[in-house]
Order: sequence, then structure tokens, then C-alpha cells
Amino acid sequence: MAFAYNVDRAVAAVPDHLKSNAGLVYDRAYWRRIKGKNEGAEQLLLETEVDGRNIGRSDRWWRERHFQARRAMKEGRYDAAYRLAAEHGLLDGYDRQADGQQETDLSDELPRRTRAQIAEAECWQDGLPCASKTVRHRLWNISRP
Repeated sequence: MAFAYNVDRAVAAVPDHLKSNAGLVYDRAYWRRIKGKNEGAEQLLLETEVDGRNIGRSDRWWRERHFQARRAMKEGRYDAAYRLAAEHGLLDGYDRQADGQQETDLSDELPRRTRAQIAEAECWQDGLPCASKTVRHRLWNISRP
């Protein structure tokens, strides 16, 4: 369905109770993004409430929302970016067991982070837009003008 020729007709044929299915919503948002219809993809993701227990591939669902949130931030639409990131519908935390990894404390992850990743995380923590210039300034301790 992700690359169906007449996707509007195909979606119209879907019963109403299945139109908010996480898999279908993901495919529709992904199709719209690939076809350059980002506004439609964002609108679809914002309008659809998804129960985190019913998302089969939560990594893909999050990746699509994350892509749209980053695009919204680059365009200066911070409210939409926040809603895309905050209203994701996923269960708390990262599901390591689904990825075949065992549970670990976040402190186990920190030594593997690069200085640039840590600088970007600090930038986000301070509530600043994280342009690469800001990260470079933080990374090299350069005072901003």
C-alpha cells in the first residue's frame, strides 16, 4: 500500500474503524513524505491518536514522527514540532527487548556518546534551537556573538 498508484481510492475503500490503524497511518504518512507531501504527512500524524500497545513497529512510527518534527523545527514551527514529538502515543521509554537488547541504565550509554552528541543534548536541555553552529560553539567552547 505504501506506493499504491491511486492511494486516495485505496484509502477510501478502507473501513472507517481501520483508518486509524497505526500501520495504515504510518504507510500513508511515509508515502506522503516520499512523494514530497510533507504537510499532509504531518497533518495525518498530528490528527491520528494511536494506542502505543497496538503499534507493531514502534521504531518506524517514531522515525516518521521524528522526521516531521525535525522538519517543523527547521521551518521555525516549534509548536508543531513539540506536538509531533510529545503526542507520539508510544509507551514510556525505548523498547530494548524488542530490539533484542537487554535492559541497561542510561549511564551505560553515556561513555559511547561522542562529544558532539553530548553538546547537542546539552543544547536541547537548555531549550535552544540545535543548529549545527550552536553545537560547534558548545563543542569547542566558543562564545557566541
